[in-house]
Amino acid sequence: AIVELGLPAPRGFRAPLLSLGPRQPWAHAAMRRVGMEYSSSVLPVRSLRVGWPEFGTAPRLCDGVWEIPATVARVAAVGVPCFCGVYY
Repeated sequence: AIVELGLPAPRGFRAPLLSLGPRQPWAHAAMRRVGMEYSSSVLPVRSLRVGWPEFGTAPRLCDGVWEIPATVARVAAVGVPCFCGVYY
């Protein structure tokens, strides 16, 4: 729909609630198939519903798509999401 309006095709993706984790091994390959170049869909700390602390905080190439984890701050040795719209 965006391209049909004459706008550039999206190149990036953000999963709802930063919900990508080890249970979605297919996700980055699916993003690549539809033309995505990057994603910021991983929360690299544990939270109540989502989180993938083992992913780490550095960007990495996953099935041809750059995954740029959400920003977290360390507060009293606890990872706290910041600047990403998820606060729980």
